[in-house]
Amino acid sequence: MKNRLLLFAFTGLLAACRQEIEPESVTLADRLSGTYQTNSFLDVLCIALPPDKMPVADLKVESDSEVTLTVRRFFPVADTQTLRKVKLQPLADHSVRLLYQSEEIGTYQTDRVFTNSGMETQGNVLRISRAAGDPQTSLYFTGYQR
Repeated sequence: MKNRLLLFAFTGLLAACRQEIEPESVTLADRLSGTYQTNSFLDVLCIALPPDKMPVADLKVESDSEVTLTVRRFFPVADTQTLRKVKLQPLADHSVRLLYQSEEIGTYQTDRVFTNSGMETQGNVLRISRAAGDPQTSLYFTGYQR
């Protein structure tokens, strides 16, 4: 009986100390792919927008280290901007740099996230900032992964 109890305690201890390890088949692009949403706490430019009119960004996998970035805006006019072949470059601090045509356009990192209700949590934040001469091709987005 005593041996079984020690075995269960040892097994429980091992389970508690085990680190979370991602399978090797999960690529950087797989980890970042998904939908990102913003709110007025993350992006002050959206402070006057109703929740259903907030910009949304999608990252879709193209290859192990490339994604397609699509940003949809719904106000004042519905607009969609898409950048294909955005390269992902991992950094030493576990953040990721996003490059488009050799130009840094954003980052992905763990940071403070304010939910729609204003509660602060930790989350994955995507920041995109691409200033271009033409206002139609300029792109700005800050949001957290759903």
